[in-house]
Amino acid sequence: MGAGEQNQEPKGETAASKHLRRWLKWGLVALLFLGLAAVWRFTPLDNLLQESTLAAWAAKLKGTHLASLAVMLVYMAAGAVMVPLALLTGACGLIFGPWWGSAYALLGSMASALVLYGVGRAAGRAKVGKWSGGRLGRLSKHMADHSITTIILVRILPVAPFTVINLAAGATRVRPWPYILGTFLGVLPNTLAITVFADRLHRIWRQPHWGDVAVAVAVLAALALLIWLLRRVSRRRRQMSEASR
Repeated sequence: MGAGEQNQEPKGETAASKHLRRWLKWGLVALLFLGLAAVWRFTPLDNLLQESTLAAWAAKLKGTHLASLAVMLVYMAAGAVMVPLALLTGACGLIFGPWWGSAYALLGSMASALVLYGVGRAAGRAKVGKWSGGRLGRLSKHMADHSITTIILVRILPVAPFTVINLAAGATRVRPWPYILGTFLGVLPNTLAITVFADRLHRIWRQPHWGDVAVAVAVLAALALLIWLLRRVSRRRRQMSEASR
C-alpha cells in the first residue's frame, strides 16, 4: 500500500465522523423542538402562546429596562449558536411593533456584535478560522481596510452570517470605533425593514388591507434596491483596489 493510499483512509474517516456529528447535532435540535412543541401543546403552557397573552406581555414590557435586558440576553445567546439575525429582528417586530421592535432589535444586535467581537479578538485568527469553516480568509479580504464603509457593506450585503462577521472582525483586529459605528449604520436599514415588514405581515394576516400590503411590498423593494446599489459600490471599490495594484 502506497503512502498516498495510506493518507486517504484517515481523511475518509474524518469526513465520515464530521458528517455523523453534523447529523447528530441536527437530530438533537429536532428532538429539542419536538419536545418543546409537546410541552406547549399538551400542558397548560399553551395558553402563553395565545396572541392576547403575548400582546399583554409586550404592552407591559415596552419601554422598561427588563425588556431591554431580556432582548439583549436573547440576542447574545442566539448569536452564540448562529441563529439568523433576521428571525430575531422579525420576532421583535411582531412582539413589540415596528418602532419599539426596531429599537430593541438594534440594542440586541449591538450587544451580540460587541460580545462576539470580543470573543473573536480573544480567540485569535487560528481558532476563528476553524469556527468559521474557512470563511475567515474571504472576510479578511472584505475588511482589509478596516473602514466604516467596509463594515457597513459587509453588514448589509449577504457576505456571511452575522455571527461569523462579528468573530472575524475581532480576529482580524478591526478597530473598535469603526466597527461599532459601521455595525450600527449597517444593521439599521435591515432592522427597520424587517420589523416594519413583520408588523405589516401580522396585520395582513389578521385583517387584510391593501394599504398594509403596499407598505410591505415597498419595504422589501427599498431594501432590495439598497442591496443592489451597495453591490455596485462594493464591486467598484474592488475593481479600483485591483487596478491600483
